[in-house]
Amino acid sequence: MHIPIISKTMNSPKIIFLFLLLVLPSYIFAQKENTIFSDKKEYEKETEALPAEHFYQQRAYPDEQLDLKAYLNAFQKASLQDEARSGAQTGFELPWTLHGPTNIRGRVNTIAIHPTNPDIALIGFATGGIWRTINNGTTWLPVFDKQTVTAIGDIAFSPSDPNIVYAGTGDPNITGYPFIGNGVYKSTNAGVTWQNIGLAETRVISKIVVHPTDPNIVYVGAMGLPFERNEHRGLYKTTSGGGSWAKIYYFSDQAGVIDIAMNPQNPQQLFVAGWDRIRNNKESIISGPNSRVVRTNDGGNLWTTQFIGLPITNNGRIGLSFSPASSGTVYAMYSDDNANMKGIYKTLNGGTSWKSIVTNTNFMQQVMGGMAWYFGKIHVTASEIYVLGVDLWRSKDDGILWDNLSEGTDAHVDMHDIILRGNSIYLGSDGGVFKSNDDGISWQNFEQIPSTAFYKVTTNPFQKGIYYGGAQDHGTLVGNKTDISNWKNIQSGDGFRASFTPENSKRIFTETQMGNLWISKDSAKTFQLATFGISGSDRTAWDTPYFVSKINSNSMFIGTNKVYKNHNLDNPLWTVMSTDLTNGNIFGPQFHVITCLDESKQDSNRLYTGTSDGKLWTNLTTPTTWQDISLGLPNRYVTSVHTSPSDSNTVFVTHSGYKDNVFTPHIHKSINNGTKWTAVSGNLPLLAVNDLFVLPNHADSVLFAATDAGIYATKNSGVFWQRLGNNMPYVPIYDVEWDEPNNLLVAATHGRAIMTYPIDSVTYNPPPPPLLLSISGKINTFVTDKNIKNVSISAFFENKTIVTKTDSLGIFKFENKIKQGSTVVITPTKIEKGANGLSTSDLLEMQKHILATKKMINSTSIIAADANRSGTISTADIIMTRKIILGLQDTFPSGISWRFVPKNYIFPDFANPFSPPFPESVTINALDSSRTDINFTGIRIGDTNESAKTDLFIPTNTSNKKNDAVIKKNKVLEKN
Repeated sequence: MHIPIISKTMNSPKIIFLFLLLVLPSYIFAQKENTIFSDKKEYEKETEALPAEHFYQQRAYPDEQLDLKAYLNAFQKASLQDEARSGAQTGFELPWTLHGPTNIRGRVNTIAIHPTNPDIALIGFATGGIWRTINNGTTWLPVFDKQTVTAIGDIAFSPSDPNIVYAGTGDPNITGYPFIGNGVYKSTNAGVTWQNIGLAETRVISKIVVHPTDPNIVYVGAMGLPFERNEHRGLYKTTSGGGSWAKIYYFSDQAGVIDIAMNPQNPQQLFVAGWDRIRNNKESIISGPNSRVVRTNDGGNLWTTQFIGLPITNNGRIGLSFSPASSGTVYAMYSDDNANMKGIYKTLNGGTSWKSIVTNTNFMQQVMGGMAWYFGKIHVTASEIYVLGVDLWRSKDDGILWDNLSEGTDAHVDMHDIILRGNSIYLGSDGGVFKSNDDGISWQNFEQIPSTAFYKVTTNPFQKGIYYGGAQDHGTLVGNKTDISNWKNIQSGDGFRASFTPENSKRIFTETQMGNLWISKDSAKTFQLATFGISGSDRTAWDTPYFVSKINSNSMFIGTNKVYKNHNLDNPLWTVMSTDLTNGNIFGPQFHVITCLDESKQDSNRLYTGTSDGKLWTNLTTPTTWQDISLGLPNRYVTSVHTSPSDSNTVFVTHSGYKDNVFTPHIHKSINNGTKWTAVSGNLPLLAVNDLFVLPNHADSVLFAATDAGIYATKNSGVFWQRLGNNMPYVPIYDVEWDEPNNLLVAATHGRAIMTYPIDSVTYNPPPPPLLLSISGKINTFVTDKNIKNVSISAFFENKTIVTKTDSLGIFKFENKIKQGSTVVITPTKIEKGANGLSTSDLLEMQKHILATKKMINSTSIIAADANRSGTISTADIIMTRKIILGLQDTFPSGISWRFVPKNYIFPDFANPFSPPFPESVTINALDSSRTDINFTGIRIGDTNESAKTDLFIPTNTSNKKNDAVIKKNKVLEKN
């Protein structure tokens, strides 16, 4: 959660100082919120979803919700490219070096400990995958990095065979952008390796329960895809270890399963909690009529849905736990529609009747902090009740009195999982895993797990190799690999860019969420707000862009929905230098903000800025006159803009967003200040590109792209891209920077800490002569399979066209003619005059089709009958064809006598090949190897029965003759 350093108690002078220093000025700057939060929990209630909103809105704009198919396809292509390593380049397969931190971790959703060997444990992170220890937490290794998803919802060992482990993917603590999964995974070696075993369509798995004596019987609770209502949610069961699955209970299309409790003495009895939860850009549901408890006594065949004493309406998230003291004792913790605790209910008779056991209303209001949708598990022992909320609470008297076990300790807030083993308590939170060996009096954290979610990273010019990273929930962190487990926190909140000025080593700028810019003049000992002059009514991005000029060290710039400039770095006072550069507040303030800024490397007065609603601007003429240079760019969220290190007219821009079957490049380049744009995405998978680094002194040919699936690099100006390194998981990278003294690329990963890669290994070489590739194929008829000769084949690429013809076997070939990386369009044409193949039998076929006495069944015959290319068959086609047969006309008015359809094209509706319109050419995007499979089917217009001669050729300048004369002349020409 945000600003985690502020304790729930205000007794410490240090805490009071940090509260005044960090929080109060933020309220002054955020006047537009009109809210003064009374404490940390209330603040978190309002802002918890914002980091996820930031991620989600980028990738959805301009649509309401993320295009899931396109998102997953992009990752699949990235994975396939990684496996193939096609065209692998030297220096691209070295390992990334981890710099940490390992002492400041990300959110843990689930903990699983080996049933018989407590030294073996698995941890599942919200975005960092699965980590494994075999020495009780002394060291950890990632074991899920080969997968394309890194969000883990639950992990469960089989009690009877601990070598079998099940893991569910997706994040059940559903925020504005719920990190989605692709089903259930299974390990048969205690978590070392994993295999997907299905339920991919459920997207978010909340709970896994394995039968105590049969490892093949597994129950899985699924929340489904939170963006939309669908049927892929509920309780699933397998009796074959994942070989097949059955959905055995379904709440509704907007409610999934959030918790499952199995009777430890009778595994046929289960209690299941449903939860109404929908979250997208337009809708957030956290409670509803299906948030309730159901029970089965026979493993899922029959269900009981009505119980005496449980709340009926306006319920939110529910947690369940069986008491090991009695098989009939079960606890259910309910939240209300305000995301606070509604109550804890207990049954002593296996669910027949329930009673509320908590009467302390102050406790119920406090424990969840208004965020019961974000957590809400309950765990019961023989004599204790544990509640996981903002803090960890325990009652030893069945809910009358409660102790806060984490307040004032080293344990991080926001609790998501708990395991009690012997005298130890294991606790999973937003800050990693903590362990207590003294009944919760003190907590120690498990280190050696680099899972910090960074937004930005900066190198300190006065401290070689020291990195300043802005992290979600952990502010600004400082360190590197030399002291990897001892990174320091210099500021709290959600951290972003840190900046330095070359003439003053003590001056540091940092930033927290929503554009709160800070300045320290004493090497980060104290900070002051540095936003004076910026209007409180401005709209600001979650990660508001700003920078200190590298040309004029007395200037700095920041973007809200306008651009501001400051000339006094010690005492910043901002002056506005633009109007609103977005489309205006149409869909809400978070959709219309400035998202990136950069200056020309040669002229500090020339700026470029991009927005969340697809606009790109420059002030090329005067500092306060802005030109829209978005023409030619996709209408997508602009993630970054970067000017060339050497050419004052060259600029690069990157975009986010996913859209199925819309192959929009995410990197563009202009060599004339944005007048015209060229895509430089090459073979890059259609992943969101979050940032770009242009390596100086290499003529803009060496580029590094930070994407949702790691870093990609190119050495030839974007023609060919390759994923960089051999050990980075498929994790989002929001920022990529250059450690110039060490010549290292520095990646701010969002879930796997800070990593570096040696740029020296990606040595720039002058681009070799372009590799010329071949394209070939064959053209024949559909039914009779005749070869069609003398078809003219054009290949259009790089604004030029080359032409060849099919030979007597209907084969064409462009031998070593096409430049590698080109987008090529292959189009056949055949000009023919006269009635070749056309006869009264064709007219009769058309007439029968029109009168519906005998419909044509082949798509090719139907296309042939459409003589006037209207997309339908009518008497006009018969009249036009008859004129050709009678010799009244040489050819059809369109001038086209043959049509060609790609051989591999499948008509969606064979009875209506015109809807949708069928292709008449083949487009090859970024040709990377020679092709021999570009085949077409030829269709002679008017020839519904395929009787046309396929070797007939008439030059385009042939005079108007009757058909028999045309054929005779053509044969003479061919003999000569």
